[in-house]
Amino acid sequence: MSRRWLVLCFSLLLLASGATPSRSEEAGPEPSAHALSGPAPRHETDFYRGHRWGWYWYEREPETPEPKKPKKPRRLLEVYTVDQLWRMPPERFRKLMNTYLERAVGNPTEENMLDYLILQEIARRKAFAFASAFVYVTQKHPELLGNKLTYPITQPGRKARVGMIRSEISSKVLAARSHCGLILFTRSGCPWCEAQRSILRHFVQRYGWPVKEVSLDTPEGERAAVRFSIDFVPAIILVSRSGDWVPVSAGVVSVSELEQRLYWAIKIMEGQQRPEQFLLYDFEKGTPADPLSILTTLKGGNWK
Repeated sequence: MSRRWLVLCFSLLLLASGATPSRSEEAGPEPSAHALSGPAPRHETDFYRGHRWGWYWYEREPETPEPKKPKKPRRLLEVYTVDQLWRMPPERFRKLMNTYLERAVGNPTEENMLDYLILQEIARRKAFAFASAFVYVTQKHPELLGNKLTYPITQPGRKARVGMIRSEISSKVLAARSHCGLILFTRSGCPWCEAQRSILRHFVQRYGWPVKEVSLDTPEGERAAVRFSIDFVPAIILVSRSGDWVPVSAGVVSVSELEQRLYWAIKIMEGQQRPEQFLLYDFEKGTPADPLSILTTLKGGNWK
């Protein structure tokens, strides 16, 4: 009995202690040291909040990347084959050649110089190939040779051309003296007018042309100057019996230059030549020297 009694009494004591709160529990938990001293400073909270970092917490420092070494430019024949360089369009080849030239000048190593010389040699051979094809085609089609047919480079050929020009000019000027004449505009006190007057005397002795001198100091000369649009003296005007006229010169010209200008002016005034053929001689018509002959040459040529 005594043992059961002891167990019962011990159980009652446990129940009583659990049901009745203690004074310390009624008063609540005791304030901590931090609560008594106020809120913790921010740097302390930051320290405790972020303290799990560093090597002991398996944190690795960022690796600094090693500086990249500049890439060595590739050699010319590593990028292109010789066949590609030979068939490359001229504009692209010119840019490529300038690139390797600048590289060789900026860093004249053996490799850079060799790459540039390879391009230079290809360019030289392409130029020779073009020149060879040009000479072959012009020899096969002389009608495309330009004015070399009428402008020979040999001395005998030049003499022959000069003789043909002189003969053609003289015959044309002599034939026109029957229906053409010259008007010389002058002014008193003009030394250039006197020089031109002397030159015209030699021209008249050679060809027998009629020449009339008109002074701008007279009312007749002023009216004539307005009609022919004369602003400078000496001036020479070519007139024909039909009433047509063409300016020949303004200023002093020699006999040979006067002959040449009269030749061109007569042919234009008489409708023998178009303005596009003003500098053309008769023996040059239909040749490559004639700009209008290309219209018939290209139509009837054999271009195979």
